[in-house]
Amino acid sequence: MYRRFPQIMRETGKKLNIPVIDLNAKSVEYFNQIGPIAAKALVMAVEPGETPGKTNSGSYANGNPFNHPDGTHYKEGLSKQYCRMAAEEIYRLKMEGLWIQIDKLYDLLSPKVKKGVKTGDFSQVFPEVCADTERGPGSYYRNQIEKMVRLGVFHKDQKGCFYPWQLCGEGEFYRALKQLWNLPEGFTPWEKDRPLTRKRAAFMLYDGYVLRFGLEEKNKPPYMTDYNDISISPGDPNYDSNIPLGATIYYPLVPFEKLEDMEELTKEEKTKVEAVYRLGLMRSEQHIRRGSLKNGRLFQPDLEVTREKAAKLLYFCFVLKQNVKKENHRIDD
Repeated sequence: MYRRFPQIMRETGKKLNIPVIDLNAKSVEYFNQIGPIAAKALVMAVEPGETPGKTNSGSYANGNPFNHPDGTHYKEGLSKQYCRMAAEEIYRLKMEGLWIQIDKLYDLLSPKVKKGVKTGDFSQVFPEVCADTERGPGSYYRNQIEKMVRLGVFHKDQKGCFYPWQLCGEGEFYRALKQLWNLPEGFTPWEKDRPLTRKRAAFMLYDGYVLRFGLEEKNKPPYMTDYNDISISPGDPNYDSNIPLGATIYYPLVPFEKLEDMEELTKEEKTKVEAVYRLGLMRSEQHIRRGSLKNGRLFQPDLEVTREKAAKLLYFCFVLKQNVKKENHRIDD
């Protein structure tokens, strides 16, 4: 029955002589335009380490709880495109002049949106959208990249490109993490021209986390994935509906003790990597993929981090600290 909803909607609009804003047709057209890789990245096909968010069926920290993609719900990156489609349809119906009431909707659009629907250029409405992450393999971390660009912690160039596969430098990662967690200058050692490696990212995350939150259990961010050690009933004054009751505790899919490449680290380095791993800030990404609960047994400490992977790490850190009930286009104090 649910597959007939778009058809029923169109038939009802025709019967009642009411124009229909057909987002079903527009979205199918858009998905075909950007391709399956980009489309999958914009719906809730979550990979391990992408977000600390929870659902009633489990934690998204390890990917989709049921071990399969959720194509029904979508991420922020796609919500912006749906808004664009709706605005374009409002403008189209206004130009057709078949329904006087549509003018009232059009008048509610902002000047930037009105310019966008007339010119087809929405760069002023969504300046975070990057030219090289809208489709194809470069779109795999589109949602995270757009959020980091929107917050101003990462940037695109004058051509509008982000270059997701370009290596991230220590300085770029340092400045981004400093801004996201409101950390003081010099919170961790870094070298300006050195490419970021996974172990160096772990060290920075450890230093930043300790300074921002501390390592005591009571100071963990409320939406951290291992928060629910004790269930809280709805009658409790500390109850939060955004933290579902039940089995939402985070455990690494591969325990730290099972990682096979830790012997190359010093004792101090291993301590920091272990802490970051157990907190869920980083994990083995050897075999991860969208919509799946799967990790590998290699941490790959010396692997250099691309800008898209850095955006993924920083997105997790951003979500971890945010109040989910507030506007998230800014960085909380």
